[in-house]
Amino acid sequence: MNKLVLLAVLAVFAMTQSVQAHKYDDDDHKHYKPKVMFADRDDPYTFSIRKGGASLPQKITVFSNGVTFNSDYDNGSLAAVSYNGNVSGRESYDCDIYVESGEIGPRSYWFRFTMDGVSNGSYNLNIDHSDSPFPAIRFFSSSTSTWSDWRATTSSEAPSLFTINFDTTIDQDLVEIAFFYPLGYQETYDRVEALVDSSIHATSTVLTDKSFLGNDFVSVTVNDTSIPDDEKHGVWVHSRAHAGEVTSTWTLLGFLDQFVADDAIGERLRRYCRLDMLVLQNVDGVILGNTRWDSQGVDPERWDEPTVSNDPGCLQRFPAIPSQTVLKDLVDARLASVAPPEVALNLHSTVGNWDDSFFFQRNFGGSANVQQSFRTILQDYVDAFVNATPLFANADPAFSTLRICSDGSGARFIESYFYTERGEGTMAMTHEGYYWNRGHGDFGYWTDEEYIELGRAQARALIEYFDLPEVPEASVSDWFIIH
Repeated sequence: MNKLVLLAVLAVFAMTQSVQAHKYDDDDHKHYKPKVMFADRDDPYTFSIRKGGASLPQKITVFSNGVTFNSDYDNGSLAAVSYNGNVSGRESYDCDIYVESGEIGPRSYWFRFTMDGVSNGSYNLNIDHSDSPFPAIRFFSSSTSTWSDWRATTSSEAPSLFTINFDTTIDQDLVEIAFFYPLGYQETYDRVEALVDSSIHATSTVLTDKSFLGNDFVSVTVNDTSIPDDEKHGVWVHSRAHAGEVTSTWTLLGFLDQFVADDAIGERLRRYCRLDMLVLQNVDGVILGNTRWDSQGVDPERWDEPTVSNDPGCLQRFPAIPSQTVLKDLVDARLASVAPPEVALNLHSTVGNWDDSFFFQRNFGGSANVQQSFRTILQDYVDAFVNATPLFANADPAFSTLRICSDGSGARFIESYFYTERGEGTMAMTHEGYYWNRGHGDFGYWTDEEYIELGRAQARALIEYFDLPEVPEASVSDWFIIH
């Protein structure tokens, strides 16, 4: 057997192993059934949402004037409902969103719930959606037993930041409403599974029962294994440190979609980059329908607590919390590899009306002693992202101070850990989405599909940032397929 044929056979064998690794069997699917309570779990923190099996205040089922309000499901959240009577021809309800307690104060904006028994009616909800002007809505058709697609409410349906109005037909007996286009635990993993299954180069790993409440983390790798890792740029992405920040996961899905795409860009990215992801960091918070904190009322993003008493560190609190431990273990494995992350994106959402989504770039100095060379590296990626999509113009840049892990004087985050371990070797930044209108381009309001496209563009930006060459036309795998 000549050398070329032997290499081709080995390449196909490697791809076959990849296929076998990433397929899910029936038993794997049971891991995605969300769990919301471990009554016997010892909680070392003081803000636990469900200590000792107590009821969850944001998971309610309320029957009021013929309508059943329900938030007791994956990602659902609503605190209270009261009926006001018929007001101006609409059945009117006051809806209170859940205010969650946490280590640095209360947080609230996320809501998601269904209303059953609403056919052929007109409804008014008095609900605070001041951080999302046009919440998402969808309707269930009783004749076809299907849901409509999620869409943004219109200006007549959301005439103020504290009102939602809607009308239903005789066929629409059930409606679901959410703060923004939602992605629960199950919904997210289903979408990730579909993307992974679409590519022989994608693998996923289910970290079973690892969260505080016993839910699963999922990590994903996209990698053309016919090319050695030491010839690739390492790329790291994770989303949803904060439970309600759903734009971050839409962006992650777009990033993954571009990497597995069966096109020239996808092939180019896979040929020269290895992608590793933690899909959801705060899995418990997502299931619980929280806005920010995890199931213990702790912020998984803040890593400025000591790892042991009086010993400042990064990535692990004292006592440790699973959502940080899992992330640190995955990041440490990549840092120790032959293709450590050269780009690391920490995907978030924020509230407020901005002119653009934005990255937290770095002030000079700080305990990391940031120099112009590092600021240039960060700006190079931002510029590449601008060039990759009309949806981003860097119209509202933000800056923050970077601290190294041993700096006990202020907040430290995952970017601190990357800088402590690799200095300027890793371009690590947080990206913040938001829920209002874009301050550039056509000035439209953000949607799920636009955040997916932002994620694709963040992946495409790697081509310019790394100056990736075109894929050689006569690769071994191409030769084998042709012949």
